[in-house]
Amino acid sequence: MKRTGAKKTLKTAAAALCLSVMACGTAFADQSYITCQPSIEYAGLENLGGGYFTNGVNIYNSYGDFIGSYDVTNIQPCGDGLFMARKSGAYGLINPKGETVADFKYEDIKKFSGGLAAVEVLEDGQSKWGFIDENGKEVIKPEYDLAGNFSDGLAPVGRSLSPYEYSIGYINEQGETVIEPKYNKAGDFSEGYALVRKSDTKKMGFIDKNGNPITEFKYDDGSSFAGGTAFLYSRADSTVYAIDTEGKIQNQVKISPSAYCDFASLENDRTTEGERMVFRTEEVIDYENGETGADGSDHYHKSVFYNNRCQEISYEEYLKYKNYSEGVTIMYNDTFDKYTYADLEGNQLIDGLFDHCEPFYEGYAVVSNGRYYCGIVKNPLKEAAGNEKI
Repeated sequence: MKRTGAKKTLKTAAAALCLSVMACGTAFADQSYITCQPSIEYAGLENLGGGYFTNGVNIYNSYGDFIGSYDVTNIQPCGDGLFMARKSGAYGLINPKGETVADFKYEDIKKFSGGLAAVEVLEDGQSKWGFIDENGKEVIKPEYDLAGNFSDGLAPVGRSLSPYEYSIGYINEQGETVIEPKYNKAGDFSEGYALVRKSDTKKMGFIDKNGNPITEFKYDDGSSFAGGTAFLYSRADSTVYAIDTEGKIQNQVKISPSAYCDFASLENDRTTEGERMVFRTEEVIDYENGETGADGSDHYHKSVFYNNRCQEISYEEYLKYKNYSEGVTIMYNDTFDKYTYADLEGNQLIDGLFDHCEPFYEGYAVVSNGRYYCGIVKNPLKEAAGNEKI
């Protein structure tokens, strides 16, 4: 026997939002926030930040005006008004004018954080990581086998013990070791705390900027802090815990022992209340009695969604927060099978419907109609750097 509807498709689930533009309010929906109408000229457009965009080769302003093409490829956002680009088989940094800020000699460049960016070089065939500043100057020489981002003045760096094992600690912006390398997994600091995993027990917990633990090391997964809340998962009791910055458990929920935790603490925009911290669990369940799904599969996926208080929420509520960025969420219009932008109360903010909407980044977002017709919209709730129309 075949079952239908065992697994929701994205479109079906999105349609269940019932946040139809026709049914919701329009706080101040205005087409003027569409600064560049979708056009095939902008196929593959990506938001570089600071009001600049690229299709990988050319750079455009927020109105879609051509700024320049600088004999480079694979242009990508790097933060702080700089872009990573590829030339002669290596990566470097350029500014919006196409001027070289960091020489084209790197294997990879991470985004700037705290005024520094991790860079990868090859030395005798071995990958090594160091850090450069916004002027392209090397401030911490490439000597590490692994490097994260600077946050709260510290960055995780590690050395390889074997192909899949690292010894990781934290350095400050002067390259001095602040927290000794004794972890085999270490995240970036967020709100003064970092999630780490001990090398000996392989268990996780949180530490402060001095390396002092604020929780026990008995967990198997977790999220970073956002708005004073973080999640920790213990496989031993199949429980997810929501903790505060003192390491105290505020809420908890028991989940299926066979479920996988997907912690989606939103990185685009975090509030002091942490209200937009959400996570989901996913479990693979076998059909019984020889039954199969509509696609002939002998199993299906079951997802359950939770808010920052470990309370079960609907998929629609989960999507509302997961798609949230800079005060705005992405809303589905079930009448026209299109998407637009709204606030958390469901008020449409931009007078436009699109096949696809990206989250906002530094005041702008890329939208598209069809596969190749891309355009640009401005966040009506935020002042953006922007630039003048040419």
